[in-house]
Amino acid sequence: MKRLEGKVSIVTGAGQGLGKAYALALAKEGSSVVVVDIDSKGAQETANKITDEGGQAIAVTCDVGNAEQIENVVEKTIETFKTVHILVNNAQGVVTGVPFEEMTIENMELSWRTGPLATFYFMKLCFPYLKENEGNVINVFSSAGIKGNDGMGSYASAKEAIRGLTRNAAREWGKYNINVNVIGPAAMTDAFKQWADAYPDEYEAILQTVPMRRQGDPDKDLAPVVVFLASEDSKFITGQTIMIDGGETFIV
Repeated sequence: MKRLEGKVSIVTGAGQGLGKAYALALAKEGSSVVVVDIDSKGAQETANKITDEGGQAIAVTCDVGNAEQIENVVEKTIETFKTVHILVNNAQGVVTGVPFEEMTIENMELSWRTGPLATFYFMKLCFPYLKENEGNVINVFSSAGIKGNDGMGSYASAKEAIRGLTRNAAREWGKYNINVNVIGPAAMTDAFKQWADAYPDEYEAILQTVPMRRQGDPDKDLAPVVVFLASEDSKFITGQTIMIDGGETFIV
């Protein structure tokens, strides 16, 4: 029997990149998947790939910065699959490359609406089902919130807020056997590869900070960790920050 047979997962930002890898991996282990993305075409392509391989999935278009659209995602999920066992808050809108003194309130609002506020609202709306199913929440943050990266103030602050939200929910929801963890991924997505090809010297400099001297593979290195955190194998792990970055960031 597959590890996630009979489970229902919501994955945001699943129309491309890491979110797509997470959705496909969860489906491969038997979970039905609600593929959420602002890009309707990308979301449908991911859902189609799952169903073509014998799984169950629906695509729901959603700007996670819009509360009504988040509500629609959860409503569609319950309408189609009746419940939620696994929530992966992966989507994030962001403006980067803006020096702190030039950052605008609009930059900050975008990062916070699509990051911690969206994460909070998805968790809140899914809570009754997560409680009923002793479910699993996997949030996503960034090492930028720990190290501080030039031009990434709005993104870094929002991602660190997600980590605080995760810890607090883990403490409050532990009594319901809901696991809430946060991952810090670093992977060679298509977008990152384009950047690496365009700026090879900068990419090499980044690799020198990674003990394993490579970026993660979305399917082989990152998605299996998400599956683990969504499964019964991780039921005594909660409130944790789990870096999946080849050792680039150590958290003590």
